[in-house]
Amino acid sequence: MTNAQAVPTPTADQVRTARKNAGLSQRSAGEVVYLSRRAWQTYEEGITEIKLAVWELFLFKTGQLFLRPLSVAPKTRRAHPGRVQNLRPRAANQ
Repeated sequence: MTNAQAVPTPTADQVRTARKNAGLSQRSAGEVVYLSRRAWQTYEEGITEIKLAVWELFLFKTGQLFLRPLSVAPKTRRAHPGRVQNLRPRAANQ
C-alpha cells in the first residue's frame, strides 16, 4: 500500500474472543457473516486469516464496532437543466 497504513489481520485469539464476547457459537458466528461453521472454525484455529471485510462486518453486526459516518462534501456545481429543444425528435435526413 502506498501512503496508507496496513490494517493488521486479527489473530485467531482475537476472533475467538470476539465471538465469545458476542455470546455466539461458531455456527452462529458464521451465520452472522454468511459463512459455514467450518469456515469460522478455520479462523479460530489460525488455519486461514479472516478477511478484513468479514471481520469488520462481524464486529459491526454484533455491536463490537461503532462507525462514524463519513462526511461527504456537498456538490458545488448544479446540474444543467438542458434545453427543451433537444428533447424534440429531429426529422430524418432524406
